[in-house]
Amino acid sequence: MPYCPKCGHLNSSGSKFCEVDGTPLTSQGPAVLGASSGRGGSTLLVLRKIHWGFVVEWVLANLFAVALWVAVLVLGTYALGLVLYNMVGGEAGLPSYSLNMLFQLATGQISVESIYAWIIGAAVVIGLLGIVLYGLIVGGFQWLVIRNRLGQKAPWISRTVIGVFVAIGLTFLAAGLTSRASETWGSAIIGIGAGLGMGLLQWTALRSRIGGSVVWIVANPVAIFVAALIGLPIGNLNNYAGLVSVALIITLITGLAMDWLLPR
Repeated sequence: MPYCPKCGHLNSSGSKFCEVDGTPLTSQGPAVLGASSGRGGSTLLVLRKIHWGFVVEWVLANLFAVALWVAVLVLGTYALGLVLYNMVGGEAGLPSYSLNMLFQLATGQISVESIYAWIIGAAVVIGLLGIVLYGLIVGGFQWLVIRNRLGQKAPWISRTVIGVFVAIGLTFLAAGLTSRASETWGSAIIGIGAGLGMGLLQWTALRSRIGGSVVWIVANPVAIFVAALIGLPIGNLNNYAGLVSVALIITLITGLAMDWLLPR
């Protein structure tokens, strides 16, 4: 089954033109995805020249996306807090200042339960919005980097958003299994869970367009695992250096994997 040399779509056997964008196909298809067809039709992994320009673009796009997400989350949290405070707080009789709050609590004008409900409600809203925003922003910037090599119709952004939720779920599951592990190894194992969740969902956007795309499922947890083993000890010496090293290692490894996978 030939791959499209333009968008990477895996076409039906015997197709002469790409089913997605109409590009003429060769009988064997392009040498794409770091894989080649050996005897008997088996897929062999091969070494390929690294496109460092693409890798650098991937790294910078991801770092900028995360920084933008943090900025949006901080500003959005502050703005949402003001809105919820005015809407919910006004109806519940919540005070404007902490001294007034203590006074109204003492006089029974408001209850501790109403304050807890307001705080929990705000935290849930902010948390859900933060997760969705992370998927949209990071997935969006990743899409800007890979769209020309992957194909315009791949549902990358939506799968990234869902992948964030799956990654969080697997993170909590892994955390429960690593309660007795050391901080470094525990974080590394938790990272594997998060990477599997994200990689699995993003893989669903790659599998019909790229041969050997299962590599992407492996690349994500490997990247986070390696970053945790190297970055956390650095973080014990300097928090900022640890964060930077973790971010660079993850984006570099995933960037190399993506460059290896995508059509040239």
